[in-house]
Formats: sequence, C-alpha cells, structure tokens
Amino acid sequence: MLGWSALVASLAAWYAVGQHQNYREMARNYARAAHEKELIYRRWNAWMGGVYVPVSEQTPPNPFLTVPERDLRTPSGRLLTLVNPSYMTRQVHELAASQGTIRARITSLRPLNPKNAPDSWETEALGALEQGADEVSDVLSAAGEPVVRLIRPLRTEPACLACHGKQGYRLGDVRGAISVSVPVGEVRAGLAAQTRKVLAGYAVCWAVGLAGIGFAARKTARHLAERARTAEALRAGKEAAEAGVRAKTAFLANMSHEIRTPMTAVLGFLDLLDDPDATEAERRDAVATIRRNANHQLQLVNDILDLARLEAGRIEVQRVACQTRQVVDEVVGQLRNQAHEKGLALCIERTGPIPETIVSDPSRLHQALCHLVGNAIKFSHRGQVRIVVSCDTQREEMSFAVTDQGIGMTGEQLATLFRPFTQADSSTTRRYSGTGLGLAITKRLAELLGGRVAVASEPGVGSTFTLTVAAGPLEGVPLVRWLDPSSTVAGLAAVAHDIAASIAPGDTR
Repeated sequence: MLGWSALVASLAAWYAVGQHQNYREMARNYARAAHEKELIYRRWNAWMGGVYVPVSEQTPPNPFLTVPERDLRTPSGRLLTLVNPSYMTRQVHELAASQGTIRARITSLRPLNPKNAPDSWETEALGALEQGADEVSDVLSAAGEPVVRLIRPLRTEPACLACHGKQGYRLGDVRGAISVSVPVGEVRAGLAAQTRKVLAGYAVCWAVGLAGIGFAARKTARHLAERARTAEALRAGKEAAEAGVRAKTAFLANMSHEIRTPMTAVLGFLDLLDDPDATEAERRDAVATIRRNANHQLQLVNDILDLARLEAGRIEVQRVACQTRQVVDEVVGQLRNQAHEKGLALCIERTGPIPETIVSDPSRLHQALCHLVGNAIKFSHRGQVRIVVSCDTQREEMSFAVTDQGIGMTGEQLATLFRPFTQADSSTTRRYSGTGLGLAITKRLAELLGGRVAVASEPGVGSTFTLTVAAGPLEGVPLVRWLDPSSTVAGLAAVAHDIAASIAPGDTR
C-alpha cells in the first residue's frame, strides 16, 4: 500500500509540474491555430478575387483598394463593394476583439492602410521574418497580465499579385504578417481546471488500487480453500472421464455384438442358399432374413455416420414446402409391417386442423419420426403405437407425439436418455439390442429443424415422445382434416366433432 501510494503521488506531481511548465507552449499553439485559420480565409478570398458585400456604415468602400469595378450596383439598386483579403481580415479581427480574448491583426512594414502599421515589437519581428524566420513569439505583459504574442509571415502568392504586385512584391516575398496575442491567464486557468480533474482521477486510481490490494489480500487468504475446491473438481472430472471411457467400452462391446450378429446370420443363410437340397420356401426365408439383417446393418452404419456429421456440424437442413400428411404416411408405411409382426396397431390421430404444408426438411423430419416410432415399436409388446399430430398456429410449430404402451422408464433413466451410445440401462441393451444412437440423433435433428424433443414416461405403462419442429409461415396455408384408415374410433369421433362444429345452428342442409 505504501509503494502504491508513493507511485501515484509521484505521477500526480510529475503531471502537475509538467502542466505548469507547458501552459505557455499551449498558448502558442492557440495562437498558431488562430493564424492558420486566418490564413485559410485570406487564401479563399484571394482565390475568389475578393467578394462583394453590401455597402454599409460598418463596411464602406475600401479607399486603399484601387481596382476596376471596386463598386457595383445591382439591377435592384443595391450598392456592392469589393472586399479584398486584407479588408476582410481586419473586419474579422475587429469582430473577434469585441467577442473574445484572443486578439489578431494584420501588419506590414509597407502598409497601404496606416491602421496596419506595426508597433515596436511587430517592427522588430517583421524584420526577423524578412530575414527568413518562420515565426517569432514572446511572452510580454499587457495590462499587468502575461500575454503570448506570436507573428507569422504572409508570403506573396499568385492570387495576391493582382493588388500587391503594384507595390513591387514578387512571389514568395514577405509582404506582411498576422500578429496574434493570447492571454496566458485564461490558458493557465483552463489548464488548472484540467489539472484538478486529472489529479482527481489519480486520487480515484489510488483509492481503487488500495481497494484492489485489500481484495488481493483477502483472496490470498482464501487461496488454500480454492485449491481444495479445484482438486475436488479435478477428481470429479477424472471420474467423469473414466465413466466416459467405460461408456465407450460398453458401446464398443455392444457395437461388436450388433455387427457380428447380422453378419453371422447373413453368412449362415448364404450357406443355406448354396445348399442344392434347400426347398424353395427355405430359400425365400433365407433371402428375407438376409435382407432384414442387411437393412439392420445399413441402418447401424447410417446412424453412426449421421451422428458424426451432426456433432461436426456438417449436416444442413433444407427449408422447402412439404406435405405434413405425406411425411407421416411414409413413416407409417415404412414401419407398419414391423408393428404388425409384433401384434401392435400403428395409428395416426390429429388434434385440430393441420396445415396442408409446412416449411421444413421432409427427409430430416422423416428420419426423426422414424427413430421415435421405431423405438416405440421396439419397446412395446401389446396395445398400440399412436402418432398424434397437432399444430400451434400462434407459435407456428408442428408437434408429433408418439405414444406407446411399452416398458416405460424411470426418472434416472430419462436423465441419460439422449446421450449417444446409451440406452436406459444395460439390461435394456441386452434384451432389445440397438446402439442407443437413435434418440441422440433425433434430438439434434429436432434442434436443426427449429424445435425440440420432450418425453414423458412411466415404468410399466409406456412413454410419449413429442417431436416439435418449426412450421414456417402459416398465413394463407390451407388447414385440412385427415384421418388414417387404421385410426381408432376416437379419431373418427374427433373428425365428426370438427365437421359438426362447422355447421351453423338451424342449417338443414
């Protein structure tokens, strides 16, 4: 704390002393800026060949300007007079003197206007300028106050020869100068105010530094506790990494089973096909078995590739108009035989009118629904699998709820449900096979389609997976009522209810 205080005090003192020493140079800079501004105005006036202004008491014709057309009368009768650079500069200086503290005037050793004659300091300075000096400045006293006086030359330029060429000036000659006076007191007062603000900033930095030092001291006191927490976090991370390794090991073991079993079946039934004593029925069964196992193998490879592409962000979705009913029908048509083989009814229901088309990716929507419906069929042994389609027109979302009457899941099983390479538990994997990739893929596809996947389940009762996707703009899209031929009576009743609600009371048609 003592070191910090000494450092801040040294910096503040260095700044204050520097500001005190630099106030005169700042006054000179103000004077230089004023000179440059005046020079630009004069050049503009000279390039224009002077400017005409109305004759007034404040601006009478310039008696020292003897050029043709010095005075003109407009068609309306107004009298105008030509104002050359020197005349303009003098009037601007007189106006500035009445409104500010910085004084400026033009002067010359050979002035046309006696008012521009130099004083003693300016006479000496003009001599130095004619000897090649670019600037002369000094600090003098005026009315008991210090004043920085600065004078810089006015050199003859091409536009100046129209008037000053008659005096014998040539290009580059010093024909006069602009003399500027800046009161040091005001500059010093301004610097003092600025210095006070900066010193206040130093004080704030000093206080913040002390607070930081105190905070660091307290933080150091808590360092050992923080190290203990870090060690605990490292231990937890190590356990999580080991759990991940175990999960990958279990996945590889399961994967090897999923790969070997279909391949063994394919090779075995290929041998049967090669048997010349096999009957035609046995050959048909062998072909069907080979096709079923090959499709299983292909689905396994596709799931692994899809998950890898999803995790790498290399799958892009299309946004095209697609028919909702067509996508659902294709899913049902693809999986209906699988459901019937297990004695399950595969039904489609809807809640309310459904838009005829939505803007989505039909192939990815089909893929996600196939995973959900396929899982529902796999883990069910009785009853039915229902696909309930609904639409939230306000939020422009389509929902597909897949409900089964299967084995269901506990809360602990739901917590790990969407992780890759996992199923509800190891016994589930052994009994139902599978890689545990389907739901992980479905979750990522739902997010790509602007939606999500939700699940509700009860052990021994069944599960409901709800896939929600963005439907895109629905304004102007026709709403239709459709029913699957395999739907339940409840579905037929829902359609009848919608039709009845659309008939006005008393309508006998």
